[in-house]
Amino acid sequence: MSQTDSKIYGVYTGTDMKSYMCLLKIADTAATVPVYQVTAPGGKGLPIDGSWQDYHRSTLFGSMTVVLDGELELGVTAGPIRTATAKAGDAFVMIDLLGDGHSAMRKGRVPLHVLNTRFALSVGGLWAALSKGFTGWPDNVLPPAEYSPYPSTGLADPSRRYPDKSP
Repeated sequence: MSQTDSKIYGVYTGTDMKSYMCLLKIADTAATVPVYQVTAPGGKGLPIDGSWQDYHRSTLFGSMTVVLDGELELGVTAGPIRTATAKAGDAFVMIDLLGDGHSAMRKGRVPLHVLNTRFALSVGGLWAALSKGFTGWPDNVLPPAEYSPYPSTGLADPSRRYPDKSP
């Protein structure tokens, strides 16, 4: 599937601490985004039951979810794009660690199969890798490197915010 056929949505915390969504594209220059875990539900996938997860935040440093089959709808609380339904080949890059969070609902007529990768920190910086690997991030992104998870719990520390998002 070519980039023109699929969509990549960025789900992020804005500098105003709201959750937003934007359309991203794969950058012309390659970037390595560090991950620590990749998961995929096996078997028949997640059932078509219209199951809904209320507003929740991304965990640790965020993740990327690629829809392999079925449909997944995500919603956010702010910005011009409030909901998006991803189909096979579409992806969500989620770094909404401190905002209002995103909702998720399984949709469509076939069971949902996704591939989920959890981001990790890197020496060069996670935001440096994400902003190099994907274009289209708005100016109001609060990058994941702007706050650090507590080492023992993995929870984000909302008291650590910095205005500069340069790598």
